[in-house]
Amino acid sequence: MAAAPWKDCLDDPPPPSSLPVACVDTTPLAVMETVLSDLKCPICLDLLTVPVLMLPCQHNFCQACLQDMFQGPYRSRRIRCPVCREEFWLSRGVDGVARNRLAEKVLQTWQEEQAKPKPKTTMCADHPDERVNLFCQTDDRTICARCVITQHRHHDVTELGRVFQWKKARLEASLERLDQTNGELESFIELLNSVIMEVKDKAEEEKIKVTSAYDELISLLEERKLGLVARVEEEAGGKLQELGEQADTCRDVLVNSRVVSGQARLALEETDPGAFVVLAGETKQRIDQAVSVVRGMARLPAADSHFLHAGIDLHREKEMVIRLSQDEGTRFTLDPQTAHRELVLRHGNTVVAMDAERRTCRHASLDSSCSNSADSCENSERFTRFSYSVLGGVFLSTGTHYWEVDVSAATTYRLGVASSRVARDKSLGCTADAWCISREGGDYFAHHDVQIYMLSVQEYPRMIGVLLDCEHGTLTFFDTMRDYVVLHRFFDVKGEDPICPAFSVGEGHLVLYTGRTAPEFHSSSDHSGKVIYNFINLMGRMVGYQ
Repeated sequence: MAAAPWKDCLDDPPPPSSLPVACVDTTPLAVMETVLSDLKCPICLDLLTVPVLMLPCQHNFCQACLQDMFQGPYRSRRIRCPVCREEFWLSRGVDGVARNRLAEKVLQTWQEEQAKPKPKTTMCADHPDERVNLFCQTDDRTICARCVITQHRHHDVTELGRVFQWKKARLEASLERLDQTNGELESFIELLNSVIMEVKDKAEEEKIKVTSAYDELISLLEERKLGLVARVEEEAGGKLQELGEQADTCRDVLVNSRVVSGQARLALEETDPGAFVVLAGETKQRIDQAVSVVRGMARLPAADSHFLHAGIDLHREKEMVIRLSQDEGTRFTLDPQTAHRELVLRHGNTVVAMDAERRTCRHASLDSSCSNSADSCENSERFTRFSYSVLGGVFLSTGTHYWEVDVSAATTYRLGVASSRVARDKSLGCTADAWCISREGGDYFAHHDVQIYMLSVQEYPRMIGVLLDCEHGTLTFFDTMRDYVVLHRFFDVKGEDPICPAFSVGEGHLVLYTGRTAPEFHSSSDHSGKVIYNFINLMGRMVGYQ
């Protein structure tokens, strides 16, 4: 009868072995039990205990049992074997009986085996009193020797030990693969832990930088404030002194004038004409002098309330401070409708990578034009052929926009901008409405239309910043990890259609970061630093009271 299909999940079963219908259990345990049946004491009917004594007739006894028998009520120098009834003369008694070392060794081995943990014994499902020792490949189950002569008579049967070894080997191989996979996962977890520690350390460094920059800014503002306050207090002190002295002088003149006024009133009360005439002349002279003094005094305050430092214009500085707390960067993600079929977008369409499996299928296909035409019919917005590109999901026509791209995991890529209607079947930067820089292995290039420029890059950038100024028509690329050094700048970046961020990747993956504040730069090509440092420099000049 043909064997039934092997039901195990492992590879191929071991070849079946021909077994007789009546199987003899020859396992070491069965052999040991057969030997132990001959090592029972004929007197106590239990297993022999060490030391084991053997009479000349080759029958074995426990020493204690033979001693009790020799010292019984009929003790003498003669002893009769309880088994064969043969008599023997024991001149030295039981002490002269030889010991059976072999039997003692067998008993000792048995006792040691008995002391060991007993392996689980599986009994036959059909014959509960029989241990399983065979394996039926037809029914894919363990059986006992009695099953071979009953319901498994014409089945393919093999020894359970062989199946055990075969399955154990396969399981060990699977376990080895699992251990290898676990090892790889542990290595990845270690990598994640190292990245986590790196992120934590980097976060602490960035926090220190931000705190230091803002503390410096606050220190400069406080120093500037104290200087201006001191200037105001000094100017106010001078003004108040001048005004006080002027007020004191006026009060003295007023007091003298009132005294003359009192004297004139007394003179008017004089009734004697002769005395009045003399007194009137003198009084009038005093009045004329007082009026002359009062009218001769300046009627303008010696100082006014206008302060030279009160009209400080901090409008520009306030705008710069506001920009420090605002997130002015343009937010967008990659547009999956434009992504080439062999590109994969992940993490909320912020990561783009080459799909190795799809690329392998493309290389295996001899007729790529059919797939490209079918792809273009399905979605005309998608890049095709050898343009492994994707556009950002935003249209830019006015203002200034900034984003950054992590390129540390890519060796072949292109970054830039392109018209929303850029040709989908041409490489990025090969048309008049696309501008980009690229890395090809270890070299860097700038692409626009049919022009290609080789760039001088000292170190491989890990993070590239892209700044698009739609008003001035400039596109600038920076190495953000090296103090925003300029990698390249395009001019006259304009078109009839809106412009979109554009990305292309050949090996590795790119990570897009948006919503970041654009750095401040001079009108020249040299980098002037970030906003906060510009503001600090400006405030530093203000502290110098230039």
